[in-house]
Amino acid sequence: MTISAVRRVNLRTQVLDQLREAILAGQLAAGEHLNETELAAQFSVSRGTVREALRALEEAGLAESASRGRLIVRSFTPTEVTELYEVRSFLECGAAVRLARSSDREALADELARALPQEKLGDLSDAVEQDLAFHQRLCELSGNKLLLDKWLELQHQMRVVIFAGAMHQSAVIPIIITRAHHEPLVHVVRSGSELEIITAFADHMKRAGSFWVSQMDS
Repeated sequence: MTISAVRRVNLRTQVLDQLREAILAGQLAAGEHLNETELAAQFSVSRGTVREALRALEEAGLAESASRGRLIVRSFTPTEVTELYEVRSFLECGAAVRLARSSDREALADELARALPQEKLGDLSDAVEQDLAFHQRLCELSGNKLLLDKWLELQHQMRVVIFAGAMHQSAVIPIIITRAHHEPLVHVVRSGSELEIITAFADHMKRAGSFWVSQMDS
């Protein structure tokens, strides 16, 4: 690989990282046009570099094609949001059951409890990050690397959905991402009852998915 090729890859990665961060932080809203020419001027790079970054965003499920060949920040349909949370439910129910079956269940439950969102949250962005950090920690504690990898593959799409819905919240933190809504999950893991675990986590995800779908219609 030539030096110029290396530099181009690095530029593409930098552009991709900044665009991804803007989308995940809600700075680029769902449905917003990702104009190749404007972005090239903004980042002071070639249109080819931007085009490669946009292609990577599309492959990651963060951007999609629209009319007249435009590329926009991906918007999720109610069905897609429901399916996303169904997959999360499958993964997290499995992770929680693995914790319950462990001989170190009490210690693992203690670790999970330490990942609970704080009582007093900052802004909405902070609340979202703490919510997702709790669920990521659950998957990490399961000890199943493939399960964790699959969860991480979904996290970018989760953030797009959540921040799109959060636009209707007027900075009010929804109850579904608070500590109180997550504490029962720790309790059922500690109980060791697989039926209660599956019921609790499935209900948690169903309610979360339904909430964010309802925000799409607000």
